[in-house]
Amino acid sequence: MVRVRSSVWRRFSACSFRRQLTVLSSVGLLALALASSLSSSGFVAWRLENKALALLGDVTEQLADDSRLVFLESEATAFVRAARIAAFPGVRQAALLKPDAEVWVSSTGAGPWPPAPPANRLSRATLAHEDRDCWYFVAPVRTGANDLSPLAARGDDQLLGYVLIGWRKTPLSHLLGWLFVINGALAVALAAAIFAALHAFLRRLTGPLDHLAGVMRRMRDGETNARVNVAGPAETREIGLVFNSLLERLERNRIALERQRALLESEVRIRTQDLSAARDLALTADRHKSAFLAAMTHEMRTPLQSIIGYTQESDKQLQYLEGDADPAITDTLAEYFGIVLGSAKELLQRINQVLELAAHEAGRT
Repeated sequence: MVRVRSSVWRRFSACSFRRQLTVLSSVGLLALALASSLSSSGFVAWRLENKALALLGDVTEQLADDSRLVFLESEATAFVRAARIAAFPGVRQAALLKPDAEVWVSSTGAGPWPPAPPANRLSRATLAHEDRDCWYFVAPVRTGANDLSPLAARGDDQLLGYVLIGWRKTPLSHLLGWLFVINGALAVALAAAIFAALHAFLRRLTGPLDHLAGVMRRMRDGETNARVNVAGPAETREIGLVFNSLLERLERNRIALERQRALLESEVRIRTQDLSAARDLALTADRHKSAFLAAMTHEMRTPLQSIIGYTQESDKQLQYLEGDADPAITDTLAEYFGIVLGSAKELLQRINQVLELAAHEAGRT
């Protein structure tokens, strides 16, 4: 049971606002219609029953008053009177009682009778008993009831007997049943009319909210030009105006961001072009530098190798002159030739290193 309640509550909570209001209003209107129908029908039934009992008491008293002379005649006349009373509309059975409340005559087919109340308690027709099918009214019959003066005492009359009548409940039950049906139908019709008006009002109230939810879903799907129709009550119109204002502000910010992005892309493109041009210039300069270094070192190495070759050859020739020339001069020349040759070789090594560096930078290692 708890699971069923929680499941129903979850489903109800997941419904739309309009459906929740519709369900609550429908249940409330049905409960109100049922309560009003039951209360009004119950009150009217109580009033009708009281009126019917008062009317039946008056009729019983009138029938008892018309039966005074019967109590002074024979039993056959009394039986005919009981039959006539039983034939009265709404009467199930009738009986004439003696002063001691013993049944004198009874209509044909009469059932058991309830005991009559004591005579000293009866001044007019009284409801003596009630069962599921009938009301039993008993009315005293006295002599001279119509000739009494308003100042005369009621106790001076002679009690002749009682008239006991069983009135059927069926007519009133049918009337009350139709009354409940008519009240229920009227209550349901009124509830349906109120529900139709309330449904139209709820539709007008929640329609702008549904439209707002639809606009938000369209924006979620990527539509940027969606706007809310400003309609409905004051609160929903205020919500629509504020929402449209927010959308317009977001649109302006989006346009500004697009412009800023385009400007940044343009600047980045210009900077990229400048960097590309600078890189190309740097590569060109580097290629020129490498070519210059290669050409310069090549041009320097050729005469340098000639210098080394001539120096080595001069040093060999000097060795042949050791016996003919002054030893001091030959030693000095040999020393000079060694210095020149060492410096030339060292310079040639530096030139080779520069060539290797240029080849490496040019990708020709």
